[in-house]
Amino acid sequence: MAIAAQTIVDAVELILQDPSNIRWSADELLSYLNEAQRTVVLFKPDANSIYTTHLLAFGDRQTIPSDGIRLLDVLRNVSADPTKETAISQVSRSELDSVFNLWHTHVSGSAPWDVVQHYVYDPMDPQNFYVYPAPIGGNPQVILTYAAVPSDITALTANITLPDIYQAALTDYVCYRAYGKDSESAINNQLKEQYWGQFMRTLNTQVTVEANTQPMPLPR
Repeated sequence: MAIAAQTIVDAVELILQDPSNIRWSADELLSYLNEAQRTVVLFKPDANSIYTTHLLAFGDRQTIPSDGIRLLDVLRNVSADPTKETAISQVSRSELDSVFNLWHTHVSGSAPWDVVQHYVYDPMDPQNFYVYPAPIGGNPQVILTYAAVPSDITALTANITLPDIYQAALTDYVCYRAYGKDSESAINNQLKEQYWGQFMRTLNTQVTVEANTQPMPLPR
């Protein structure tokens, strides 16, 4: 069930003891909620993963869509010929360099390859990746997943962009930002730090749970 922004804002107003929005306006809390979504994705990029068909540029260097933060995976080729919708594997740049140091200029369409076989990803350059062989013509497409900047929530009646599982983390972050408005107060400063800590613990717990419960191949 999708969660409306109003649900989170109402919960925060109760925590702040400000249901009439005397100190914090609804618009202000909504802006904190949008910031919360972006912060969740900053720490956990797959919280807003997008699965899409992506048109490749000619050449080996490729860029994810403009709303992307970082590449997550490149899965397969897209073709009108089902026999060419082959899987694409990730390899390291050093692996390709060691076996074929001209791979940057080796093109798709040069026999016997007419599909992308591998991709190279550098976490220091998160919005770009390299493909081998490089496409030089036609309409080359691949299926990929990437982490995207969450769309802003523009009305309290609209649903949050992230999955519902992040409701608690989003609530904690909005409280953190709200109490930060009056951080000159010792009590509010303590509450700000408390809610920041809860926000980070929730995200870290989510990461740990996902790591421990991800699907694994059965032993043969």
